[in-house]
Amino acid sequence: ALSVSGNINVTSSDPTIVFVDSDNNSDFDIKAGGGRFAIRDSTNNAERVRIDSSGRIGIGENNPTRDIVIKKSGSVQVSLVGATNQNVFLNFGDTDDDNIGGINYDNTNNRLRFRANTNDAVQVKSNGNMAINDGDLEIGTSGHGISFAATGDSAGNQGSSELLDDYEEGSWTPAFKAGNNST
Repeated sequence: ALSVSGNINVTSSDPTIVFVDSDNNSDFDIKAGGGRFAIRDSTNNAERVRIDSSGRIGIGENNPTRDIVIKKSGSVQVSLVGATNQNVFLNFGDTDDDNIGGINYDNTNNRLRFRANTNDAVQVKSNGNMAINDGDLEIGTSGHGISFAATGDSAGNQGSSELLDDYEEGSWTPAFKAGNNST
């Protein structure tokens, strides 16, 4: 065992600390130098984690181009695990509000919620139903697609009727067109 009170300086052009287990194999090492800090799998001669001089982290990536890069030749999974009666959050924000948007899994109610502008906007409930908590469902972009916003009744009058009320109440009659004829 090594016991040190103070600093340990490892000086080299490629300083390395090697960890050797009881079978005398060097399984992992830590390297620093050349603008990087790396944890290497010595057995397989592979760098597993790197922090570069810009603070970017690469897991399975020696030259991360983003703040955190996880790279693997197969599928990649990242798990955020919380207690069965707690929430798990992935927050998005800025320097003024670090959680103005986000994704939240509610383990108590088994639902997935999406937050925008500090409000829970959409949720996928445990039964598979999707709910929009406030606002309108719009499919497409302005002038293209479908808006399910409250627009008026079947006569085109503005009011509190929803777009699909006539359909739901059975008073909506579809019109089919073939060329210039309608039926």
